[in-house]
Formats: sequence, structure tokens, C-alpha cells
Amino acid sequence: MSEVEARTGRLFGDLWHKLDDEQFEQSVALFASRFEANGFDLSWLKGKQCLDVGCGGGRYTIAMSRLGAGQVTGCDISDDGLANARLRAEGLPNVNFEKASALDLPFDDENFDFVFSSGVLHHTTDPDKGLDELTRVLRPGGYLYLMLYGGGGLRWAASMAVRPCAQDLGVDFIDKAIGKTGLPANNRRHFLDDFFAPIVEFVTWESLLAKLEARGYGEINRWGRDDHDAEANLKDVSKMVMIFSQAVELAKSADPETLKLAEEGLATVTGFHHQIEGIIAACERGDISHQTVVDKIIGEQIDDNHRVVARKAGTS
Repeated sequence: MSEVEARTGRLFGDLWHKLDDEQFEQSVALFASRFEANGFDLSWLKGKQCLDVGCGGGRYTIAMSRLGAGQVTGCDISDDGLANARLRAEGLPNVNFEKASALDLPFDDENFDFVFSSGVLHHTTDPDKGLDELTRVLRPGGYLYLMLYGGGGLRWAASMAVRPCAQDLGVDFIDKAIGKTGLPANNRRHFLDDFFAPIVEFVTWESLLAKLEARGYGEINRWGRDDHDAEANLKDVSKMVMIFSQAVELAKSADPETLKLAEEGLATVTGFHHQIEGIIAACERGDISHQTVVDKIIGEQIDDNHRVVARKAGTS
């Protein structure tokens, strides 16, 4: 395992066990909610061999199991995440977990009917190789679900601009600041992801579509805006302001350098927040459309995340 993979595994492995049972069950339910909202017939999963690549704490692995999959394998690089996933999935006979990298899957060619990978490849050193691996283990006629960051817009610009300050302050410090805001657990997870994942890559829709077509996928269905998606919330930058406001308060009892970093972070996200307020005000005056607001703040025309279901050519 590379050092980047080890760091990524440590970051994400520490996130899942802090969800209580209710929060975890809510995250499990997102699987069905998202697929149903986008017209996917979940009865198709019944009896199928499924793979969850980058399963984390196992929430989507468990969701597929409960929906009637014949066998679901979850794989991840994090020992802590896998330990939590095994605990959560205890008593489910059609679930197993393995430690594995998305860039080197330990499975035979054309082994699975359904391959699921949400928010994983954009944190790897070689997303194209990861997509090759997902494709290799998928049977002809099977479905791939993929979520990747679309990027663009002020939301992602703010997140990337404040990353250096956050990283200098450290995971524990920012995590404590997030806790002081009272934001829900899913917000904690995605802000720590944005600020501290060693690699964060973005892809345009045109580029992703070309990559899928080149690998023989058809029936490529790009999902529309997802109301369940915390990252697509127009208020995300205001939440960053909340986080760094709390960071400044915490830093007041620390050393001057820590306070300076926290204040720099707050100034950065506040600047982006003021830009967003100006855009929203222009919309309220009728100067620009709501779609323009969404495009400027979130980025890609549909979502700042690409969520795609595609079918591999051929029949098994």
C-alpha cells in the first residue's frame, strides 16, 4: 500500500465509527432513496453478485444486502473502516469484506453483476486505472455506479482555497471546531474529507463520458440534482464560515501562530461567502436566473458530483 493510500485510509477509517446507530441507518437508507429517485429498478439487484469498492463503514454494502443481493463484497484500504463495517453487518450472511485497493482489486475478471464506487476514485493516485479495474471485474451486461467530483463553482473554490489553513491547523483541531458548530455528523464527514484527503481530483462531465464510452459502456445515465446530497447544498460555504469562526475561538487559547492560521482561514471563506451573497442578491433582484446561481456556486450544470449508472456492453 502506498503512503497516500495509507493516509487516506486513516482519515476515512476514523470517520465511520463516530456515527451513532440512527445516523448510520439514515446513511444506509440513502442508497435506496437515491436509486429510486433516479428511476433505477432496485428489484434488479435481487440475487446479483455485487461489489462495493471503497466501502468505508459498509453502509452501502449493507443496503445492497437488505435489498436482496445474492452476495455483496465490500472492499476498502482502511482496517478501522472494515472493522466497523463488519460490526455493522453482523448477522448478514450474504455480506463479506476484504482489504483491497481500488487500483488493484483481488477479484477475477467479470466476477460481479453490479459494481458500486461512491466518492473513491477521485482520492486515488490514478483514477483511470481505478476505472479500468472496476470495468475489469464487471460482467458484460452488468451495471456500474460511479460518483466522482465534478468541481467548478465557488463552493469547491472555497474548499480548495482553505485547505492549506485547515491542514496546518490539523485534523483534530478542525474536527473539534466542527463539533462546536453543532453541524450534523454527515457534515463532519464531508468537510474533513474535503479539507484533509491527500488527493482531491475533479473531472468534467465531457471527460467522464468519454472515459466510459471508451471502456465499452452504454446506457450511460447521469443522474440529476440530488436533494440528499450535502455537498450540493448552497449553504455549504456558510457552514465553512461557521467552522472557521469556531476555529478562531478555539485558537484564542492557543499560540499566536494557531490564531493567525484560524483567522486566515476565516477571512478566506468569508470572502467566498460574500461573493455568494452578492450572487444570490442579484438573483433576488431578477438580474440573473436561479440556474445561474447554481452554476456559479456549485459548478457543473447538474451537480458538483457526477453520479452515473452505466451498463457494460455485451451479455454475460
